Amino acid sequence: MEKYLKGMISELAIDPPKTHEILFLFSQVCESYGIEADEEIPVIADKMSFYEATSRYPGMEYTDEDLRKCISYFDYIADFFKERGFDFPHWGDPEQFIDINDKQINAEQIDIE
Repeated sequence: MEKYLKGMISELAIDPPKTHEILFLFSQVCESYGIEADEEIPVIADKMSFYEATSRYPGMEYTDEDLRKCISYFDYIADFFKERGFDFPHWGDPEQFIDINDKQINAEQIDIE
């Protein structure tokens, strides 16, 4: 979520803030695009920030329920943006989550002009 929000800010030629706080980034996106958040977003964004922050450090264990919650939070925010005309993927949209490092690409496959 953090990277998508920072990407939306970058699309406006604005340097995104150096933070991991989902609510802050979400607020920046809304302000930059002139859209208003619904009342659920602050709660969801804070919960996502908690999981994101605690996942950066060893020792924290997550349950399958935690994973389901995080995915539902992600999709809630994705729906928020989709309803407002943004191309924002859901967690289960694999074509949106392609990691080039997972692909075997050689120099002949890359067209550099």
